[in-house]
Amino acid sequence: MNPLVELVARRVALGDLVAAAKFGTTVPIDDPYRERSLLRQVIGLSAKRGIDPAFIDRFFRAQIEANKAVQRSLHALWKVEPGRRPARRPDLAREVRPQLDQLTTAILDELAKDRSTIARTRLGVVELRAATQAADGIHRDAILIALTPLCDVGA
Repeated sequence: MNPLVELVARRVALGDLVAAAKFGTTVPIDDPYRERSLLRQVIGLSAKRGIDPAFIDRFFRAQIEANKAVQRSLHALWKVEPGRRPARRPDLAREVRPQLDQLTTAILDELAKDRSTIARTRLGVVELRAATQAADGIHRDAILIALTPLCDVGA
């Protein structure tokens, strides 16, 4: 699998932990302040890596939307099927966000390494099929959301 696609799929999978951390709390799925903060951060980091900030803005907005899609779907599932709720609630700040931050850095590094390729090509059906092959419906949909900016490149 394409290394960038693999990193995106791993980031989408962390949506499960985010959902578990927020489920049954007052922490909202939508957090515009945190989302803006992340976008400012990745745009700043992208400039240091020579990546187009407009692309990074689109790309990471898609990552945020993919993660929120996982959270919404899992919260809805857990409400109707309480037996599928996670057994424990991970600590969002200490356990989950550091993992998201590591993947964000790895994604930026991969984009910087591969920016000329990404600027010239789009992900095709084969790559999308490979990225979503093992995923369930919730995660397949989220991966497709997350990869949409790579499919739009050069369109």
